[in-house]
Amino acid sequence: MSGKVRFLAAVPAVLALVIGNLVVTHGAKRPLTVHVQKTDVTGTSSCDCGMWGDVTGDGQLGPLDVAYMANLVYRNLDALVQPPSCPKAAGDANCDDATTPLDMVLYVNLVYRGNAAGWCDNPCAPEGNLVGTSSCKSFQLGQAVAYVSSDSDCVAYDYDGSGILHLTHVNAGFNCCPEPISADIAVETGQITIDEKEGLESGGCDCQCLFDIDYEIVNLPPGEYTITINGLYLLPDEEPLESTVNLAADPFGEYCVFRGHYPWGH
Repeated sequence: MSGKVRFLAAVPAVLALVIGNLVVTHGAKRPLTVHVQKTDVTGTSSCDCGMWGDVTGDGQLGPLDVAYMANLVYRNLDALVQPPSCPKAAGDANCDDATTPLDMVLYVNLVYRGNAAGWCDNPCAPEGNLVGTSSCKSFQLGQAVAYVSSDSDCVAYDYDGSGILHLTHVNAGFNCCPEPISADIAVETGQITIDEKEGLESGGCDCQCLFDIDYEIVNLPPGEYTITINGLYLLPDEEPLESTVNLAADPFGEYCVFRGHYPWGH
């Protein structure tokens, strides 16, 4: 009996064992394909999980992945395809650093029921974080000085070619006492969107000023991205701070938008 036949032969018994009430009708459901952004395997990124959970390496999550998991978990037959640079083992569906019957149950539920509950996020998916802020650029050494204005709202970017993108929102408008400054960062195929926020937990101040805000995006494959920063205190009809850049061809640069009103101009 061939290796693939043995894999497939293990499925019915295991399904009956772990999901007693699950009935699978061949042809009734198409294999579930979960699309994630794949990192270039040529070494352009330090983290590569391929399609997370695809233990056969065939580009989709389907019954054959369940068969491979059954053979690993219940027969100790390891034929899983491990991406070259992934921080988690292939088949560890819940990212608990072990491959157990629970992972097998998660595979069955995902592939045959479309239920992804319990699965962890792709450990190599792009992720963004706010990593630093300047002080209010209208003050020096804690003393009020002449108002420092700039009519340019800018984003500067620097990509290292290995999956890390540094972004600086230069002259971001906030309340003068904006603690805490935070942001929601979404990284999708071809799109990076940053929605900036301020907490004003102490009540804020009766003024606005400019800050420089630093962001870092990790596990980002090279390619073309539209970078959008949704800042605060813009007028309803103002142009957004948005630019489309090709990080492979132009790994660093700056883009600016004119702002002619307070806190940027007078």
